[in-house]
Amino acid sequence: MEQIFSYIEKIALPPVKSNLGNSIIKFITGALWCIVLDIGILFSSIKISEKILTLILMLIITMGVGTFFALIPVIVIPWINYIGIPVIQLILIILWFDAIGKSSGN
Repeated sequence: MEQIFSYIEKIALPPVKSNLGNSIIKFITGALWCIVLDIGILFSSIKISEKILTLILMLIITMGVGTFFALIPVIVIPWINYIGIPVIQLILIILWFDAIGKSSGN
């Protein structure tokens, strides 16, 4: 397993002790859940005109969110940014949907 991580670091990532980060990976991991929603829109059952408009708006939001997270400086080591940001986003989404469910009386 360690060989796999070292191979990834050599090819795609700066050294772990570096405070640099790969902006492309930070962009993708920061916008991960928006990308998932973009793909979900493609397979939704809404009208094609609404689907195109929704997809365009979501792509704009995805670009903004991804750019924001690509600009965040590296926290201690790059792996914290690459893995921690999507996990934190998922936790916030779950808490948000839980709050919405409780407020609607369900």
